[in-house]
Amino acid sequence: GDLGYFDDDGFLYLNDRRVDMFTVGGRNVYPAEIESALAEHPHVLSSLAVGVPDGDLGQVPHVIVQAATEMDDAGVIAFLSERIA
Repeated sequence: GDLGYFDDDGFLYLNDRRVDMFTVGGRNVYPAEIESALAEHPHVLSSLAVGVPDGDLGQVPHVIVQAATEMDDAGVIAFLSERIA
């Protein structure tokens, strides 16, 4: 899980992680590895990877991307597939 807070205007600020790994179908996934790979993309300004509960796999990765231009999910997945095992 991620740690953060809401300010008086209702904005959410994430400032740390409670855990540095989550498990997807028995495999360890490190959000920092996903975020580091996305930082190499020329259109990604920032990103946040989290584990989202999944009935079959335990958790699955979900990524929030702040991009300089519009990006589609398939393009992001293809980019990450070339960089992460």
